[in-house]
Amino acid sequence: MGATSQALLDFSREFDVSLMDNVVTTLYSGSGGKEVSDFILHLISTFYLIVYTGCLCLQQQSAQQVLTQFQDHPDAWTRVPDIMERSSFPQTKVCTISVSMRTENALLTFK
Repeated sequence: MGATSQALLDFSREFDVSLMDNVVTTLYSGSGGKEVSDFILHLISTFYLIVYTGCLCLQQQSAQQVLTQFQDHPDAWTRVPDIMERSSFPQTKVCTISVSMRTENALLTFK
C-alpha cells in the first residue's frame, strides 16, 4: 500500500504516533493530516476519482484498511505503550485497547 501503511507497519523503526492519530482521525471524521491526505490524493489520481463525496469515502476506507493491517500485525502490541502515552486523539487509544485485548486473548489461548 502507500507510505502511510508502510510507516505504521515497519516495526523496525521508531513509531510515529501522530501518523496513527491522522489515520484514526481520517477514519472517524473523514479528514487527516498531510501525510494521509497526500496518500489519498495519490489514490484518487490513480483511480481518476474527482467527486468530493467519493474522496471522503475513499479516505475512510483507506484509513480503515491501514488500521486493520496494523491491528492484525503480530507485533502491534509493542506499540501500545507509545500510543497510550503520546496519542492526542482518544479514538486512537480506543483502537489500541483492541490490540491489547487481542494479545491478552491470544495469551489465554496458549495456557
